[in-house]
Amino acid sequence: MYRASCCLLSAITRRVARLAFPDRIAWARSTAKFIGATESPSRGVALLTDLGERLVALGDARAHEQIQELFKKHQRQQRLDKQANSPEQASTPTQTDDVGNPSSDSPDQAIIDDAADDDTAQDADWKNQLLHRLHQLPPEGFEKFVIVLTQERTYKKEPQRFPAVFRGIFRKYPALADALLTRWKRYNETRERIFELEAEGKAHVFVPDRMPVDNSTRDLSRLAAAHRMGLSQARRELPAMLDFLEL
Repeated sequence: MYRASCCLLSAITRRVARLAFPDRIAWARSTAKFIGATESPSRGVALLTDLGERLVALGDARAHEQIQELFKKHQRQQRLDKQANSPEQASTPTQTDDVGNPSSDSPDQAIIDDAADDDTAQDADWKNQLLHRLHQLPPEGFEKFVIVLTQERTYKKEPQRFPAVFRGIFRKYPALADALLTRWKRYNETRERIFELEAEGKAHVFVPDRMPVDNSTRDLSRLAAAHRMGLSQARRELPAMLDFLEL
């Protein structure tokens, strides 16, 4: 249901220490390329197009407005191209408003609350809604984190009970033995840092209410029940997550 590696959690927390500036530069370069404001004649080289020159001449505020409109146009064209290449999507047109954006009347609350039996169709709508909102996210949104934990809030990993056994098994690889024997400490420190980010308002942490399975569970009925529990909790917490991300 929530299985993820401790390495992933560590990578998330290490990301916090990085400066936002390089990420914003990368975001700006990608956006400029998408809207046709720059071109790359060779690797590592970006040149302003005629459109880029005109945007630069507009001034910051006006250029920002134009870039947003051009980016929305680019996204709309991507959706149309995708629908044209997908017979199933073409047969089910997306509801749009008068400027071509997905309608604000889309069933947000139904996606969150409806417990219909047809989970496959509901999950598809849910994913499409999230993807649409993420594509509208400004660069500042990537300075916030949504972190999914694999264990309950009170969980703490314990040290290995038989360290001598590990050192014996990996006697030819002492560094590996040390890493395995100290993993519990790094894991717990990572969780503490995650909860600190949550307290500081920098992270929305999704913590399982219950974790009825572990990585050795093979009973399909238990795994399916755990999946349903996680899906139900995700639907309940989705509004809070979207509010946190200001989506």
